[in-house]
Amino acid sequence: MERRFLKATYALTPGRDLVVQALTSRVAKQAVLQWFTYPGAGTPQPEKPLKFSYLHHQGRPLWGDGEAPVAVRGGEAYHFQVVADVERLGEDLALRLLQPPREVKIYGAPARLELAEASIEAAAPLHPGRYVTVRFKTPTLLQYPKPPRVKAPTTHTLYPQPRLLILNLIQRARAYGVEAPLSLYVYAPFDLVESTHAVRPAAIYVGPHHAVGFTGVITYRLDAPTKRARWITQLLGLARYIGVGHSTAMGFGWVEITTQ
Repeated sequence: MERRFLKATYALTPGRDLVVQALTSRVAKQAVLQWFTYPGAGTPQPEKPLKFSYLHHQGRPLWGDGEAPVAVRGGEAYHFQVVADVERLGEDLALRLLQPPREVKIYGAPARLELAEASIEAAAPLHPGRYVTVRFKTPTLLQYPKPPRVKAPTTHTLYPQPRLLILNLIQRARAYGVEAPLSLYVYAPFDLVESTHAVRPAAIYVGPHHAVGFTGVITYRLDAPTKRARWITQLLGLARYIGVGHSTAMGFGWVEITTQ
C-alpha cells in the first residue's frame, strides 16, 4: 500500500511586528502544537509524523543566516505547510489539522491562523523519465556516513552527491515501509549522473552555531537498469513528502522533484 500524507498549508498573520527565530519552522511548530497534540509529541523519533516548513512570504522561504534578524510584519500573511504521515497518526487525528483555531499566540502576541489549502496524497513513484530534476527549496543537510568507532564531528556536504542522496533516502525510507536494497548506494553515481546544476552553499543560524548545507537545483540523467530505476523512482517519489537529509521535520531539505 502506498504511504499517504496530508499536506496542509496555513496563512499566519501576526497582529504586530515581531522578530522571530532564524529557523522559522519553529514559528510554524509553535502555531500548530498549541492546539494540535498527538501521542509521542516531543519525544525523540527517527522520523516524526509531522514535518513543518519554514515560513514563506510572497512565495519565498524565510530563514536567518546570522547576518540580520528575521522580522515579520503585523498584518501581513506568512504561509507555512505541515506534512503529516496519515498512517502514523491515523486518519481521524490527521484530519484535525484541517480545523485550526482562528487565533493563536506567537511569542505571546496574537496572530490569525487560517487553513489555505489541504490534500491527502499517496507517495507514488516518480513518473519514468530520462532526466530527474531536484530543486532543494530549503537548506539541505546531507551527512557523510561515519565508519564504526570513529569519533568525529558530523560533517555535511555542500553538494548533493548521488551516493549521499540515495543512502539518506534508503535509511529513512525504512520507517515508511520501503525496504530498498543498500546496493543502490554503491551504483548511485552511475545510475544518477549529474547533468547540470545551480547549487550553492546555504547557512542557517541555529543558537550559537551555523548549520551549513546547500540549496539550488540539480538535474540528473537517470541511467539505471530497470530494476534499480524502479527503486530510485520510488525513493525520490517518497522524498517529495519526507524531504532529503537531516532535520526535515524542522524544514531542512524540502524538495520539489520532476522528471522529463
